[in-house]
Amino acid sequence: ADGRANETPSSDVQAKDAQGNCLRVDRGAALTFPVWALRSSTRERNPSDYRDAIMGFRLARSPGSDDQVSQEVPVPRVVDLKAPDGTLLKATYFAAAKPGPGVLLFHQVNRTRKSWDDVAARLAAAGVNTLTVDLRGFGESGGTPYAKLTRAQRHDQISKEGILGDLDTAWQYLVSQPGVERDVIGVGGAGLLGVGNSVQTARQHPLAVKSLALLSGETFQDGLQFLQRSPQLPGLFVVDDNDEYPPTVEAMELAYISCPNPGKKFVHYSAAAEAPWVWYEPNDVGKVPANGGHGTDLFKVHPELPGIIVDWFMTTLIRTPGHAPADTVASAAIIDEIRSPGGVEKAQQLLPGFL
Repeated sequence: ADGRANETPSSDVQAKDAQGNCLRVDRGAALTFPVWALRSSTRERNPSDYRDAIMGFRLARSPGSDDQVSQEVPVPRVVDLKAPDGTLLKATYFAAAKPGPGVLLFHQVNRTRKSWDDVAARLAAAGVNTLTVDLRGFGESGGTPYAKLTRAQRHDQISKEGILGDLDTAWQYLVSQPGVERDVIGVGGAGLLGVGNSVQTARQHPLAVKSLALLSGETFQDGLQFLQRSPQLPGLFVVDDNDEYPPTVEAMELAYISCPNPGKKFVHYSAAAEAPWVWYEPNDVGKVPANGGHGTDLFKVHPELPGIIVDWFMTTLIRTPGHAPADTVASAAIIDEIRSPGGVEKAQQLLPGFL
């Protein structure tokens, strides 16, 4: 079923949004699909006002909806977190009005924690305690400014996908706050920096992290292997063909197909042609002009995206912790496995706790 209430489905299969982009949403896929096969075979074109539902998956609605918390939430507070080496990390804590899960959000290289403010405020209003943090060398945090690091130092920081002591400092602050359910946590990140830090955090806390939301970034081999070994972990993957760092599209597709969870979701804003390749993201520092196609910059170009992210975390942390709905297409690989001799047992091993 389409899932759009009181709306006449568009008959225009070429419908586009105001920027001429097409919204593609994929949920589940066989891991044997090559990256290039996903580019054209799973494309859905939707009108710009297609906000209520996508392929039967309800999106976040206005704050007046039944799913939203009507209680007034506390004012966000700016906090100083001290890393193990004494470096101060600036963060903002968005507390919910009542006890509930938590979410930790990481920014991209050319932005700060403030790029997540709108999403964090919406999550808090929905009952999810949320922490945004300026990573070391960014925004208001201490440490050598990222722009002043040598190329080798930047490479070292990026390749390690975060400074473990800093990530643990942010994590411990979030889970120690009153009312935070420390074993029901979501992690989200934008860009190469944010996505890498998100996956690294999930690797450090595999039992507590129940959901990921990854925008326009990349995780390296260890991170991809972690996703492949974590069928219990649902992930939301978002990318735009207009990304100023075009290799990001393939990187996000690779992360998506590496995730075996049947409730995973892929939001791909498609364009007639990809943006030309100019430079690498981690060595950007302003060299590549932002065009609204990367990470949290997408929020201005695609105003429905914050709602998609909020609804994703509400689904995977509040409604059905650790789970997202899967339909026949999303479960195709599992169904094929079940049909084969001994398939039920194999499927149970692939997805423990699902069958």
